[in-house]
Amino acid sequence: MTRNKTFSLHGGARPLLGENDHNTGIVKAQILNAIVLPFLAQDWEALRNNMFLLDTMKSRLAQNFSADNSLYSDIVSCFELAICDHLMGGDGGLPGEGKSFADMTFRTSIVRLKPEYELYHLILGVPEDAAYNQDTLASIAQMVASPDLLTFVQIQQRILQNKKR
Repeated sequence: MTRNKTFSLHGGARPLLGENDHNTGIVKAQILNAIVLPFLAQDWEALRNNMFLLDTMKSRLAQNFSADNSLYSDIVSCFELAICDHLMGGDGGLPGEGKSFADMTFRTSIVRLKPEYELYHLILGVPEDAAYNQDTLASIAQMVASPDLLTFVQIQQRILQNKKR
């Protein structure tokens, strides 16, 4: 399997700068391809589907501590807050901005499940009686933990192919 180790916000290919090792380069490319570019394109469906990658990205960047990796981890955290705000229906404004004094809004943080459960719900739906297929959960967990940082679409294709068998 070949790995795309280049990215560009302008359509051209550029090598990753400041790459510590092969795995860190994959994570940095994945941040841009799965989070930053869909955010700029306002592709909220893709961002919702790739939310499971955020914690994995941060933990992999933390494995090889450097100022560069710390910056990328902070960028992921910022995008996570912005994506959660949008998915919860936030307008991005300050509380009380453009509203009357009597209006009160209570906001809670978004509840996130373990990645394998989030993906299970997105791909197969919420099971009727909370009886998850343990083999499918284990397969999803294994794919999430793989060093390739598979995207939602890749995991979805593999799970649906296994379901047909």
